[in-house]
Order: sequence, then structure tokens, then C-alpha cells
Amino acid sequence: MRSKVMLNLGQVDRRIQNWLDRVFPEYTEVFKNLEGRASLITLRKSPLLQDLVSLGAARL
Repeated sequence: MRSKVMLNLGQVDRRIQNWLDRVFPEYTEVFKNLEGRASLITLRKSPLLQDLVSLGAARL
């Protein structure tokens, strides 16, 4: 059972990484820890690239 859960977790991690690479190609250069507090807050507040652009550099 545990090995099945770990396999699924690995698949989910790869899917998230693939999505981030497509939508935010530079994301891993800015945030080294994808599960870090700043990373998660950024994704929660601006899930799309257009959201980040509309915020502007000053508000980021």
C-alpha cells in the first residue's frame, strides 16, 4: 500500500513540475523549493502568468 501511495505521489510531483515548466518556465530559477512558503503563496495568489504580469514588479 505504501509503495503505491509513493508511486502516485511521484507522478503528481512530475505533473506539477511539468505544468510549472509550461506556464512559468523560469519558476524553478526563482523558487528553489517548490513547496516553500513563498512559492505556494505566489501560486495561490497568481496561478496564471497574466496574474503575475498584472501585479507588476513593485507588488511582487
